[in-house]
Amino acid sequence: MQIRKVGLPKLFGMLIDGCKLVRRHLGKFMLAALLSLTAIIVLALLFGMLLAFATGLNADAMAAGNPDWTLLGSVYVVAILLGILLMPPFLAGWFDLCRKLAAGEPVSVMALFAPYGRRDQWKKLIVYSLLGLILYVAVHVLYMLIAGLFGINGDQLATFLRAQSGDPTALAGLSGAFWAAYAGIIVLGVVLQSMFMLGFCQAALTESGAGDALKAGIAGALKNLLSILAFLLVFMVAVLVTAVLIGVLAALAIGLLSFLSKTMAFAIGVVLYVLIILLIYPLLFSFQFYLWKGILGNDDADHTRVSASEVSA
Repeated sequence: MQIRKVGLPKLFGMLIDGCKLVRRHLGKFMLAALLSLTAIIVLALLFGMLLAFATGLNADAMAAGNPDWTLLGSVYVVAILLGILLMPPFLAGWFDLCRKLAAGEPVSVMALFAPYGRRDQWKKLIVYSLLGLILYVAVHVLYMLIAGLFGINGDQLATFLRAQSGDPTALAGLSGAFWAAYAGIIVLGVVLQSMFMLGFCQAALTESGAGDALKAGIAGALKNLLSILAFLLVFMVAVLVTAVLIGVLAALAIGLLSFLSKTMAFAIGVVLYVLIILLIYPLLFSFQFYLWKGILGNDDADHTRVSASEVSA
């Protein structure tokens, strides 16, 4: 398998390809997104009920300001474990749907759930997710240890969190080193996310094992690190500007409609919000599919593994 290097124009070309794929199969993608959103809402409600039950058991202690962190922590551990068990096939289903639609194959939106019936693939994706989680935690722990050498400590983090909860003046006391570390961890998160998703596509769409797929994802992201970071920077600025413009226009339109009917204005706002959510899923997955295809995908060698020379490239 060849790990290719792509430039910034090529990355934007992949984004355009993803948009074209969604446009050609808009109805199918929207239905798939609706099914996905419904499944996520159901899981969120189940988690909310579990958390409410645990909170109810712990109500007196929480009222006294001394909650049972072991109980609450156990709820979140259970949620994380369920996520690791249930989410990988769901993600794989989306990428498989994108691949089949891009290839012009007849496919139902129920293909989203097909990976749940493939026991070996499900196991492989769980192993991959666990490896990715271990890497994520290890890298962040190492980063925090290094940040500590430069004077970043828990007090500064507490100050930053306090500012997020309604005390923005607390930000004035943070050092330049803290802000540099904060920017660094954002970049680190982007890099790790790129590595993980590239490798996940490799694990989901080829016969590569979990370890080989993770190595491929790391190698592919590192080989294209500057291009990916530049693309994300330009993309985020463009999205921010577009979101502001659309937000202003939508607010004006809904504001004008509210003079006629507040109920109608609210309904239109809800519909617009749902439509945006239903479009985000297909666009994200289709772009990630084309990103994988451009960097790692090779239809003639999908079953090959990553060599040591390619990983070090």
